[in-house]
Amino acid sequence: MKQEKSKRIALCTCKIQDETIGALVNEICHEANKSGYHVVIYNSFYDFYQDNQISQSSKSIFSLMDYKTPVGIIILGETFQEKDDVTIRDIARKGNEAGIPVVSVDKEIEGARSVLFDYSTSFEQIVRHIVEFHGCKRVDFLGGFKDNPFSDERLNVYKKVMAENGLPIEDFRIDYGDFWDFPAAKAVNGFLAAEKEPPEAIICANDTMAITACRVLEEHGYSVPEDVIVTGFDGIEQEKYHSPRFTTAHQNLVSAAKAAVELIHSSCCGREDVPQKALIPYDVTFSQSCGCQPIEYKKVNNVLMDLYEKLHQRDELVVSMNFMNNTLTACSSVMEALPKIERYIGVLYSDAININFRKSFLSNDISADFGRPIEVGEDMIHVISYLGTHPKEEMKRFSFGERPPYMEHEENIQPDRAIMVIPLNYQEKIFGYLSIHYCADVLRYDTLYKFSMNFNHSLDTVKNKELMLTVNSVLEGANRKLEYAYAHDSMTGLLNRRGFYQKLMEQFGSYEKGYVFVASVDMDGLKYINDNFGHHEGDFAIKQIAGALIKCSGESGICARFGGDEFMSVIFSERKDDPIFTGFKERMTGEIDDINKKYQRDYTIDASYGTQISELSEEIDLDMIMRNADEKMYESKMSRGVKIRKSKRE
Repeated sequence: MKQEKSKRIALCTCKIQDETIGALVNEICHEANKSGYHVVIYNSFYDFYQDNQISQSSKSIFSLMDYKTPVGIIILGETFQEKDDVTIRDIARKGNEAGIPVVSVDKEIEGARSVLFDYSTSFEQIVRHIVEFHGCKRVDFLGGFKDNPFSDERLNVYKKVMAENGLPIEDFRIDYGDFWDFPAAKAVNGFLAAEKEPPEAIICANDTMAITACRVLEEHGYSVPEDVIVTGFDGIEQEKYHSPRFTTAHQNLVSAAKAAVELIHSSCCGREDVPQKALIPYDVTFSQSCGCQPIEYKKVNNVLMDLYEKLHQRDELVVSMNFMNNTLTACSSVMEALPKIERYIGVLYSDAININFRKSFLSNDISADFGRPIEVGEDMIHVISYLGTHPKEEMKRFSFGERPPYMEHEENIQPDRAIMVIPLNYQEKIFGYLSIHYCADVLRYDTLYKFSMNFNHSLDTVKNKELMLTVNSVLEGANRKLEYAYAHDSMTGLLNRRGFYQKLMEQFGSYEKGYVFVASVDMDGLKYINDNFGHHEGDFAIKQIAGALIKCSGESGICARFGGDEFMSVIFSERKDDPIFTGFKERMTGEIDDINKKYQRDYTIDASYGTQISELSEEIDLDMIMRNADEKMYESKMSRGVKIRKSKRE
């Protein structure tokens, strides 16, 4: 039966723990709820700028995408930072094939409508404000990475405004700070070199470099904005606590979220005039760092209390995660750890968490491959850990692809909640995935990120321990088999020559007094059986003699096969007249007679025996006793007319 689409929007993003990205995700969730949709988020905590093991395993979460039930897909394209954009292009292509609209935010993707931020216009407002309103003529530009499209776009805006105002564009007034502090500090120090006329303003391509510029200027004795104006861009969280506050621009997240949801909604309603692109301007603020607003120092007490609260929450999370790590890694297997997970997931303040492991992850199969992505049809184990009043269910098996990875008991989840699917992975290994149902205003994405990192690390540690225990067990078993093979005859299971002497010395040392009984047993007619009935029958006869020898020697007897048809048995006892000694030949004869009657072969199984009993003493010579038993065995053969050949024991 064809599955009907629900009012669900899939959202693909990386690094949701980043404050700006998380805020945009929340705005999209709110706007979707207003239009009657709820959002399923597929998130990787890493971007894919570095093509390494962790990025590859994190990328696997997007292979779990559900294209059957969503009405549309929103991709936060710029968060992926993938050099070839293969992942987001693949998502867009599959969405197109499924016949659902795809919208990309902050990056143009083939096959998707776009919601783009108007960086250029907003940045131009700032540059014109500094040049035209404040009348600055010596204006330095601090860009991001050289040849980066965002940095180049802002540099071109700077050059355009400078040229239109008749100001020279001088190379020494342009440098790159790579969007972060250390390179930015080096560049600003270059701007302030003694042989150069100091700038009246430094226009920075982002707020992080603007903060660094202020610090370096202060170190050189300059005041902002009295001596030098500094501007930023992007509107990061740290800017709120900086003094002076920056003239900068903030992304209009609300407008971007509205535009993305509206494009999906319009497409779902069948409108023919749905635009291919929506351009969202930044919110530009002319603030204290250019002198347009007076500097108002925040009350230090409020800032410190806010910081203290954040540090306190962080410390509590660290303690909780340490407890989780210690508890889980103390387990010897993943199955042992599972019941202990639930006590720690309360830090996420979610409605419910569904954990889905690969079936192979819960086994102790040392050959299991966790490096490949989860594929349709792969056996999974569903572990449900509901919080609050929701029921907790037992684990159950399913094949991936039977249903979306977030559908378990979806009827229990409130419609205004978001659902996020994240990978359970460590380095190159993919253990499964986790889905969380939550309120966008309650869940802290940085907390989810730290929980995920600790949880995944604990899972990997426990799994490695489990596999190591399994490997050790296999090795111990293999060593036992090798030790057994080293000391035993492979056909009969009796001791071989090496094992016989080793066992003999061990037992000999444990008897201070008493007697030792030695029996030399030689099978009769083995060559005749082999030549006339085949070696398989010869082997059969040898095994029967070995079995009879074990029975007649008792539990303490040391039985060995020395050659093709030569056997030896040694028994210790405190009594010379022990029945185990005196009745040995009769027992062997009886056992062999029973064998011949039972199997009724075309040949007769028989053996010759020679025995010797000696008292234990410090001067005892076991080799001599064994030779005496051999001689008696040969005498028995001669008396019975059996052909004698030289013993292999000599």
